[in-house]
Amino acid sequence: MRLSEAQINKLSDEDEEVDDESIYTYLKAMNTLGHASLVRSDKVNQSTLDLVQGLLLDCIESIKMSEGQLEKFKAVGIVLLGQQALKNREFAEQVVPILGRLILQTDSKSGTPESSGRSVIRINAVKTLADLCVRYTALVEPFLPDMCVTMKDTDPMVRETIVVIFVQLLLEEFIKVKGAFFYHILTMLSDSDETIRELTVYLIKERLLAKNKSLVSQSFIKGIFHYNNCKLKHKFHERKIREKERNVLLLPGKKNESRRRIIYDFMLEHLDPPSKLKILMKLNAEIFEGACEKFIDVKQIEGACVVKDVIYIVSNDRMQASSTSFQDDDMHEDVAAAVENQINQAVNVIAEGMKKFKFQIMTQTLMKLRQFLIQNKSPGLLVDVSKLLSKLLSEFNKDQISEILDEYPDLRRDIDRDISMSNDMTDDSDSDSSEEQSSGKKALEITDVSNAEEQLSDDVAKKVSQETVATEPLKTPKATPRKICEVSLTGMPRMVLRRFSALTYPGVQAWKSPSHSTIATISELEPSNKSTLDETNMCVDDLSDSESIQKPNKIARLAESVADVTIS
Repeated sequence: MRLSEAQINKLSDEDEEVDDESIYTYLKAMNTLGHASLVRSDKVNQSTLDLVQGLLLDCIESIKMSEGQLEKFKAVGIVLLGQQALKNREFAEQVVPILGRLILQTDSKSGTPESSGRSVIRINAVKTLADLCVRYTALVEPFLPDMCVTMKDTDPMVRETIVVIFVQLLLEEFIKVKGAFFYHILTMLSDSDETIRELTVYLIKERLLAKNKSLVSQSFIKGIFHYNNCKLKHKFHERKIREKERNVLLLPGKKNESRRRIIYDFMLEHLDPPSKLKILMKLNAEIFEGACEKFIDVKQIEGACVVKDVIYIVSNDRMQASSTSFQDDDMHEDVAAAVENQINQAVNVIAEGMKKFKFQIMTQTLMKLRQFLIQNKSPGLLVDVSKLLSKLLSEFNKDQISEILDEYPDLRRDIDRDISMSNDMTDDSDSDSSEEQSSGKKALEITDVSNAEEQLSDDVAKKVSQETVATEPLKTPKATPRKICEVSLTGMPRMVLRRFSALTYPGVQAWKSPSHSTIATISELEPSNKSTLDETNMCVDDLSDSESIQKPNKIARLAESVADVTIS
């Protein structure tokens, strides 16, 4: 530990820029110091920790490093600080804000070697926060929203890491399924990366829903308001969401309608028939009735999207109570058939109850909502309500339809008129777009005629230039030093750590110090280097008295500056 601290403190004495060979020596020293401190009760020198914190916060300008070297140093320095924070709560209070600041650093350009280095920093910071959450949950809880924002990172490797970590913490109940954490995980179902989508489906189905089967039904109604960023007037206990979290994790407006429907389809597929009946009754009472009573403002985009999403959910085929096949290998065939028969009978009873509820209550509510939308002049929602009414009428028998038409004789005519109006509006928009395309084609034809005349003069000029250039030899482009540096940067190693490793971080094998067996083999093969090995294996007691271990004044000034930054 003393040798590693002395090596790390040499950074403050570097007057010139650190080269690539010496940076790996510092990385090995930090890796060795972190692992040695976990098996020893001795504390790491505070000056060493202040130096690492200062480089993580970019508040030390005297140490000259390239951008790639600094990113490698930060990735390993996060591990060192995390290991020390697991041993000391007071030091953890200093480290957690630094890690929260690092995970919010975004990349301007994705796919470059520089961006991959910053992604590794964010991954290590998130994993360290997750380990600290196991030990000090109260310290990390204020930074959980920042970790949720990182779910929408530009790097798919970062997004995948966040999803896995959140599901693990939820399963082990280090964080509770409260607030918007479950809704944030569901947004990954519409991720652009197919691997992340499959991983999210697997983790939710096989982990979260296997432990809590009622999780979807409990959070279904609130999810509709959450994704549309709709706030009810009589609600006063809603959780406040910051501006950055709202912009990244919510899905409001018509542009995110397809992404919201992906989440609704997934939630409907994992509802049992009794839960579907309860949710159907709540949707009618809280959404449709709420819109009629003006608790939901349909004139605003958020309220209109909520009503439109509920219409999509009610009209969805997944909302129907379907029978499920019962399978149990340990049960006898006759007993299994009897149990499956009872389940199917119960499902049929629930299906009849849903149909009865739609006929007696929901139809009346939709007629009331339709009149309300006509008075408020909301043609978009009026068409959707009319389509839902026509779908419900198709599910009823002749007696039920005749009973409804006796009460509302002009219902079919009004529904057909609303639907035809929507078709006319779509036809008009299509005709306008076709006219724009035809006018664009005419403009292109006119420009082609003018360009043809210009090409004639250009061809004459090209012939004259070719005669003069043909005598000159062709020059091949040379590789510039900048291009060579860009190619060499692509070989940066991935400094990604493992999670839940019992207070240890494996790190990267190339940075670990050689074992005693390898040192013995090297000494046998090269006896001339034995003296140098003996010099390096000095006694720690002798080094404790040397002047190299004493903290210089420069490190003291660095410690004061880092303390000021962490306190602020």
